[in-house]
Amino acid sequence: MKTGRRTWNCRAVNDRFDFLNRGSLTAAEYFNRDTEDEREIRTLADAIYARADWQWARRIGKTR
Repeated sequence: MKTGRRTWNCRAVNDRFDFLNRGSLTAAEYFNRDTEDEREIRTLADAIYARADWQWARRIGKTR
């Protein structure tokens, strides 16, 4: 809880990771007009996706 490390084989962290990524990518697709605000939403969604540690998310068990 203090470190964000996965405990046992808990999938809750991966589920939250998945919800965040799916939600941001969905928002980026939905807000597709050529306005400053909607461009910013797409830029932020892309940044979240790009920062994801996919190797960590794919691990089963120990994630330290």
